[in-house]
Amino acid sequence: IFGNVAKHNASISGADVGCQGEVGVACAMASAAACQLFGGSPSQIEYAAEMGLEHHLGMTCDPVCGLVQIPCIERNAFAAARALDSNLFAAFSDGSHRVSFDRVVQVMKETGHDLPSLYKETSAGGLAHVMLPDSTAIRGVHTNIAKFADTAIVELVRQMEERGARRNRLTAKLAGGATMFALSAKSDLGLVGPRNVEACKKYLAELKIPVLAQSTGENYGRTVIFFPETGEYHIRAAGKEMKII
Repeated sequence: IFGNVAKHNASISGADVGCQGEVGVACAMASAAACQLFGGSPSQIEYAAEMGLEHHLGMTCDPVCGLVQIPCIERNAFAAARALDSNLFAAFSDGSHRVSFDRVVQVMKETGHDLPSLYKETSAGGLAHVMLPDSTAIRGVHTNIAKFADTAIVELVRQMEERGARRNRLTAKLAGGATMFALSAKSDLGLVGPRNVEACKKYLAELKIPVLAQSTGENYGRTVIFFPETGEYHIRAAGKEMKII
């Protein structure tokens, strides 16, 4: 019941509200279960759950290298011990207390949404569809900066940083840059794809953003689907198997 209340009225996701929504809610559930098993009254059970969650408020979600080994496993162990303590404290009372479980759930939601994304297990991603390598030759009042490598990449990084991304943790993947037209090797139009790729690499290097993978060049067009939650590019082309980078 307590877990469903937290899920329905707030969140149990570390990416949404921080670790308080995961370990904190789990501790509240364990506290309530322990109190019930030891014969607590409904008021004492609710009090135990409230204590289990209240004392995890504000906990960030910051797994080392994105894995659960550190500090998640230790946090769960401490939360299990805290659940037993919450049961004991509730058992020493008649169940009366000032702050309800519902109120703590609301505070957890508000606190979690106030936490910067830097302190939650979340990520930011963006996609730039570059059509030309350089805007300087045609830059004007009505220039669409999203079309050019030199402006689109800088603007994308700016918007991601506004949403909490950290420059030193950004990585990039490239797809496209095909030579689609059988024109003279000296033709700028015929080389626009490869030039786009080189321009993107240049500006990413200037921003110190490493390129992790790429599927570029060749003579066929690609359709790209980007999944920010995993960082995967799913690349499709006519007559070819889907490629994931």
